[in-house]
Formats: sequence, C-alpha cells, structure tokens
Amino acid sequence: MVLGSSEHSDDADVPHSVAGFIVQLSRPSARVRVHLTDRSGVDEALAALCTSRNPQLKQDGIRLLRALGKDCPVNQERFKDLAASVTSQGGEGTAPRIEEVT
Repeated sequence: MVLGSSEHSDDADVPHSVAGFIVQLSRPSARVRVHLTDRSGVDEALAALCTSRNPQLKQDGIRLLRALGKDCPVNQERFKDLAASVTSQGGEGTAPRIEEVT
C-alpha cells in the first residue's frame, strides 16, 4: 500500500495525493468507508501516516482517520486505539479533528 510504503518516504507528494483521494472516496456512505478499510495493511498504513515526522503527512493521516470514522461505528471501533494515540500525542488542534473517531 502506497500510504505505508517506505518507498515514498522522501517524496511526500505521492502519499499526500493518495490520502486526499481516499478521503474523497470515503464520502458517499459508511458502507463505502468500511469497504475501504477492509483490506490488509490499512491499519499499518494509517498509523504510519498519523505518526509521520512530516507534518503534512501527519495531518493527512488525521484527516483520513476522521473521514473513515465519520458516522461509521465499525471504523470508529477499529481505529479507536490509533485515535487515542494520536490524541494523546497532542499537537495543534489534533484532538478536535478526530473527535468523530474517538
């Protein structure tokens, strides 16, 4: 999966674009959001984004985490530990941005 791949670690444009695309794909319904996360490697890729040293990628991860959890109890439960971890790390406005997931 491109989002968690170290292959693109020097080029933030690729994972940034992919994360934005997935956010757009997640908009139609909770069923779509569950389908998007029903793949192997999604947890690791999302965690890699949310904990990235690159501030843009970290923000993309948080935005994606929020989008995937919106009105979707299945994903809220699935990613609750990641959401709690991101919230506990602090950062500018991090907690309010993922409130839908926690």
